[in-house]
Amino acid sequence: MTLPKCMRPDGTDPCEGYLYIFDKFNEVCAERDRLRQALTDVVNPLGALKRHADAQGGRLNEMAHSVANNLGYVQDIAKRALSPSE
Repeated sequence: MTLPKCMRPDGTDPCEGYLYIFDKFNEVCAERDRLRQALTDVVNPLGALKRHADAQGGRLNEMAHSVANNLGYVQDIAKRALSPSE
């Protein structure tokens, strides 16, 4: 979304602060969505594996249930979500 430019007589942009807030709001929403997805994956690790397999054009095999029920795998989902964003 592009907002129209408006200038004060001194050449400063009164909308600059609002654009900064708009950008920050979008960043916070993206972070919220990322964390919500990670929490969903922790609750349903098999669903996370299926989504990943689908994105790679593959499918789950008999090992999927074993991996999904592995505490280390679930902890890894949480650790990745809590690590600083790239």
